[in-house]
Amino acid sequence: MPQPKLPLALLLLFVVFASLTPAQSLTPSTIPAAVGGSAYSTTVTATGIGALSYCYILGGSWPYWMTLTSNPGNNTCVLSSGTPAGTITFTLAAIGSSGGANQSYTLVTLAPVTVLTASLPNGTEGSAYASTLSASGGTAPYSWSKTSGSLPPGLSLSAAGTFSGTPTHSGTYNFQIKANDSASGSATQNLSIVVTSNLAIATSALPGGITGAAYSTSL
Repeated sequence: MPQPKLPLALLLLFVVFASLTPAQSLTPSTIPAAVGGSAYSTTVTATGIGALSYCYILGGSWPYWMTLTSNPGNNTCVLSSGTPAGTITFTLAAIGSSGGANQSYTLVTLAPVTVLTASLPNGTEGSAYASTLSASGGTAPYSWSKTSGSLPPGLSLSAAGTFSGTPTHSGTYNFQIKANDSASGSATQNLSIVVTSNLAIATSALPGGITGAAYSTSL
């Protein structure tokens, strides 16, 4: 006996309805890393579950320093911490008026950004100068900038952290630099460059002497 078939119009209506119904999910599927010593907060949005009722941890590890907040008004779950540490893996779930969704996450806590360069070599007036800054922690690569003070005239600092150029004036130049990582971490360091003058002999001529007589003069 042949199976009854749905009318074409009803079938098309079903296909359109299915295509318009959002999938039940939590987004994004990954969360940004935290930085040790800095407050952390990120938001996960629930879709396709109707009005959010609450968020909860379905499984995995959930340390005391993490807080989970449900925001039914905008269908979001907020993960936050004032003291993130270590690496944790957990499954976040959200329950709504028309269903639920869950997603597994791994939160990595990175070491804070630290500028490793504590001092810079001296320069010489009129001679080419080059020195490169270094940093650790956070998420490389780093972008460098000068935030205050003055570099020696003739020198510049690139975004890659390299001082280059030819200093044109002697003196001691104090300034502050900043390293920004590729996430949201940063660190500053106060540094200085001492530029010395070129050694030059100012004496261009010497007084004459007398045969048989003692001679003395200073350069």
